[in-house]
Amino acid sequence: MHIMICSFPVYSHMISLLTTAKNLVLEGHTVLFCSDASFREEVKKTGAAYSRYDFELHRDIEIDNNIDNAFFAFSVRILQATNEYMPRLLSEAQLFKPDCILYDSFAYWGKVLYKKLCIPGIRSVTNYPFNKECYEQDSSIFLRYILNWKKNIDEQSIDHHRMLLRGFSRHISRKYLDKLIFDIFELTSGSGDYNIVYSCSELHSNANLFDDSYHFVGPYLQDRIIKNKYVEAVYTDIYIALGSMIKERYDLYNQFIDLFSCTKWKVILNIGTSDERRLNKASENIKIVKYADQLHLLSNCGVFITHGGFNSINEAIYFGVPVLVIPMYTDAFFSANEIHKRKIGVRIDLDDIPSALDLSLYCIEKEKIYKEQVNNYSAIWKNTDSKRKIFDIIYSVI
Repeated sequence: MHIMICSFPVYSHMISLLTTAKNLVLEGHTVLFCSDASFREEVKKTGAAYSRYDFELHRDIEIDNNIDNAFFAFSVRILQATNEYMPRLLSEAQLFKPDCILYDSFAYWGKVLYKKLCIPGIRSVTNYPFNKECYEQDSSIFLRYILNWKKNIDEQSIDHHRMLLRGFSRHISRKYLDKLIFDIFELTSGSGDYNIVYSCSELHSNANLFDDSYHFVGPYLQDRIIKNKYVEAVYTDIYIALGSMIKERYDLYNQFIDLFSCTKWKVILNIGTSDERRLNKASENIKIVKYADQLHLLSNCGVFITHGGFNSINEAIYFGVPVLVIPMYTDAFFSANEIHKRKIGVRIDLDDIPSALDLSLYCIEKEKIYKEQVNNYSAIWKNTDSKRKIFDIIYSVI
């Protein structure tokens, strides 16, 4: 088989597609992997052929209908990129002759490509899925967490935003797409013909609202764990990481440092590409790193403080680590609510740090229910053969 992969070049969105590419190549299939230059070497390691496109996420965007909202701006940027990439992707596809397109949930160009080629397409859903049915059941959640609506939410505001969403979808479809209609839910749910969701349905309160095109395959971690042949990590009381898309939150980092410098807890704070010189002085019990093998650390960790990214949540559950979630954008709020509801961990709001952080850690440490609950879910996660499920879907499509 010839499989063409269209990725969204952010690590949390790439990791599952890279693992799938490697496994496809090992099974004798030919893979063309499209991504930006920052992942070139990672793609080559999989054995797949590499095709480059450059995605500039933070481009200045003017929205014609005066909607001042980051989610709408992101939608416009995705459609701009789709227009930019499509001529080259079509040209490469004509030479490669793919049997199937595998594409990330944010890489809308992958959906346009398989529609134009009239071949199967499989969507890789790396965020907490939220579809139209979820919206109809509770529109207020979408307004509050996706559109960041701060005002009181009533029936009038919900009706207003339904009209706004329909109008916005029609507007940007006319401007950027040829014949296809862009649905605003494209970026919050897998709405392809086939959709792979990298979690278990047990973590989704509205799993019953997704039809048979959605496949909850579980966390795709086994290959990564086996590959690294982990020796159990030295125990860490608290591991803190805010994800690959949240950068330079020095206010938060310094709050963590000030709070935990007064304790005996062993803490690892992952600051990514942020400048360590802008941080407060940390005590000896706090180790500040720019990179950490997250799976390795979670294999022997007391509590994980996270922004609530879909991958991070599933990794923590897999290793049976209670989580303290500080959601900061879109789908992280959904994940945080699910975690809190199931007592796998605690959700706290950004404005409530540090007082709520201290109290929440005390609760997780003292109340056994959190560890018991996360261990129950961990057993489900570990008994799920994600790789086999993914390949069954691919083989059934082609």
